[in-house]
Amino acid sequence: SLEEPSRALAQCLITSWVTRGDSIQVLCFDKHPRDFLGPFPDSVKDKVSVLDGFTEQSSRSYDLYSWMERLSNQKEPFVLMIDSLTTILMHEDFEDVYRALMCLSRKACIQLVVALVHEDVHGEREVDQLRRLATTALALVATAAGLPLCRVVHRKPGGRVVREEQEFTVEAGFTITNIKKVEQKKVAKEVAKPDPAANLTFNLRLTGDEREARDGLVLPYLKAPSAGGSGEILYVMEREDDFDEEDDPDDDLDF
Repeated sequence: SLEEPSRALAQCLITSWVTRGDSIQVLCFDKHPRDFLGPFPDSVKDKVSVLDGFTEQSSRSYDLYSWMERLSNQKEPFVLMIDSLTTILMHEDFEDVYRALMCLSRKACIQLVVALVHEDVHGEREVDQLRRLATTALALVATAAGLPLCRVVHRKPGGRVVREEQEFTVEAGFTITNIKKVEQKKVAKEVAKPDPAANLTFNLRLTGDEREARDGLVLPYLKAPSAGGSGEILYVMEREDDFDEEDDPDDDLDF
């Protein structure tokens, strides 16, 4: 983005790949190859091949598919960096560029495709589609502390997505040090409980004096319990009740 340029991180990646012994080709549209290689030491310049898209994009011979054919016919495996995809999208249709990236990512000679995108220039839909195409998306964000903050979104083969944030320091010679994972603080959201008396036209709340008076009130249908005593059951016989005084109520039956 314009707020936090990604080219410094790209230069660090190139330096790391050269140190690892990888072959690197840069398809450069934003700068002249001479200016792109200028900040690197000679030990890195000699091992990076820069393809001049900066000059060719303004000529009539520019053709996206000719670049694809040129890159696809390489015999030795290499890492491809595109600087930047934003400039290509200013000259080409988005669907054509999307298909070209898919095609390049499937070429056996290309070990890895890394493309710089200035997301401030593009719509949210285009940036989201490019993120979904990529295995790993790195977004640089400016922080108040001045340290670069990198938001990483990595999509694993099984479909699981890993998201994390990392702080790091860029040293002289384009080397990255002090890589530290930033722990994201989980803030518990407080759920506001509805107040049943909030929108009423009358007041249901009691003052302290009103509560005291309510607690001391004796209702007329409550009988205060007497002290002591045993429990007893009282039954009053009614006229309709049938009470048999005989010892054996079945004695008059014949079998």
